[in-house]
Amino acid sequence: MDISHILRLARLELGKKEKIKIEREFSNILNFVKKLQELNFKEKEVYGDVKKINIFREDEVVELNQEEKKLLENCIPESKDGYLKIKKIL
Repeated sequence: MDISHILRLARLELGKKEKIKIEREFSNILNFVKKLQELNFKEKEVYGDVKKINIFREDEVVELNQEEKKLLENCIPESKDGYLKIKKIL
């Protein structure tokens, strides 16, 4: 398989060894895709439960006990209007 046209479209310049390696890898990918196209998925059964369910829990407001409040005050000393102030993360 000659991939010179693809390399030209991608504006890539490769050495001889790199080009041979890429050609081999590209050929392997195309052969794999060809094998996938030969598979017949229409006759296969679907296994497992495919129902869509909500796996997330509901949010709950939890009151902290004195020990937990003290721990948070020591770790994150700044707060405003009952919320913890932390550094901006970007």
